[in-house]
Amino acid sequence: RIIEKDAFTLAGLRTRIPLIHEGVNPAAAAFVEKISEEQWARIAELSDQEPPGVLSVHDAIAPSREEGTELDYYVAAATTKPIPKDLEALEVPASTWLVLESTGPFPAALQELWPKAFREWFPANPYQSVPGPEIVLTEYADDDQTHGRYELWIPVEKDTHL
Repeated sequence: RIIEKDAFTLAGLRTRIPLIHEGVNPAAAAFVEKISEEQWARIAELSDQEPPGVLSVHDAIAPSREEGTELDYYVAAATTKPIPKDLEALEVPASTWLVLESTGPFPAALQELWPKAFREWFPANPYQSVPGPEIVLTEYADDDQTHGRYELWIPVEKDTHL
């Protein structure tokens, strides 16, 4: 589905990690494990719009998307609220978004969304991806976080070359 969204801020914690195409990204996992319960709660409290909750955000992605290239990885919330000084803010302009969904085992069902977008959806639709944050919403279906529902938000624009 395509969504038009007004400008908003992503607020949370940021690090640089290598891009990993398959499996759990060890650098992302280590970063997430270092986040305290208090920090999780503060980020969650900032969420006041779509996509809801605490999100994974990938930004400053190399155009090649080559495995091993670095990107900015945020654990953040979409918000219009004031940002605490100890959290990072990423301003997101008004944009058009492609939102793809999947359900299933983590991380495989989530990681299938990028190839689905770039190999299937974009070639069949009059849009192209544009630079900007790619946002992942994860809602786990079980306590051991092995299955869930996922949304991938990719900024897009109409492809004027078609």
